[in-house]
Amino acid sequence: MRLCSSLLSQNVKSRLVVRPSTTIHRSDPFSNFMVTRDTEPLSLDNLQRIDSVNQAVVFSFKNTALSKVIDLQKKQDIKWDPVKYMAGKLRGIISPIQAYINISKKFSSHSLVYDSRFFQLHYFPEDHFISCFRKSKPSITVKSTKKYYLNGKVLNKNQKYFNESKILKTDEAELIKIQATMARLASRHRNNIPSEFAYLRRDLKLKVKMPFIEEWCRLNGDKAIQERNRSESKNATANTVESEAKKSLLDKFGRSTVGTAKDGYYLYIVRIFPDVDTLDEFKKEINKSVQKVADLNWDKFLTPKKGPKGKTWVEAFNDSINVKTINRILKISRFPFELGREQSKG
Repeated sequence: MRLCSSLLSQNVKSRLVVRPSTTIHRSDPFSNFMVTRDTEPLSLDNLQRIDSVNQAVVFSFKNTALSKVIDLQKKQDIKWDPVKYMAGKLRGIISPIQAYINISKKFSSHSLVYDSRFFQLHYFPEDHFISCFRKSKPSITVKSTKKYYLNGKVLNKNQKYFNESKILKTDEAELIKIQATMARLASRHRNNIPSEFAYLRRDLKLKVKMPFIEEWCRLNGDKAIQERNRSESKNATANTVESEAKKSLLDKFGRSTVGTAKDGYYLYIVRIFPDVDTLDEFKKEINKSVQKVADLNWDKFLTPKKGPKGKTWVEAFNDSINVKTINRILKISRFPFELGREQSKG
């Protein structure tokens, strides 16, 4: 009997779930920022701008205030970019959890999935602790480092930019000398590191998010989530059940297939800011990073190099989370949800 019970206990796994708080009313404004299992993904399909001013065209007259407003609105409609609009709806994770991660320095090396001269991409699946608190589907955060003076555009002896290739130790010593000289020459001016400027950081986010959401939708990330939402709907119709036999974006476990963009949390840490010379290359790197995540094989990606046997690195990370501490942080921040553990058979 003891052997039987121990075997059964090994098959039981716990996963983190976020549910409405029992102490804070969910009408709190923060509740609008959290995604749930049923939240619809961001999508570029059939995206139309509903504009009440355009509906009032029939009431416009020439040389009136209303007609001028409508003319202005028409000009704005011509400039309106659906990709830019949807990129603006991409969100990260809620601030209390972001602060907790930054302070506790909790991270996992397994999350690093793409590394280029421009940036690193860390990806966290939707059942990861961090992804549980994302504010959009998918979720994204763009950070920058203070690594390169003058955005790395310092020429070496061969008249090539140091950031054009991996910096060798010999080049790095030369680069440090040049940077020290430049710092003395520019000491009376503001910092020449791009990440020091707020307007460049804002511009950077848009330059990451626009190619990201376009590529993510092209790889059917939105359709995969919509398909799963339909299959899990309690009010699924007979037509929905029949269509499941034809689905190709989800595997038998309800996960995105290889080649399909994945839901979750994407953290971009940018080293070199894109400029007029490198913007096209930067966009291509963003596309490659989204494709890299889409091409991940779930079983290979989740299997840890070290750690407890029978557990993925996501499960091991989630097990390390102190639920009481997190709920205390959420309560102090008056967040209307709380974290809990749910047992399931693995």
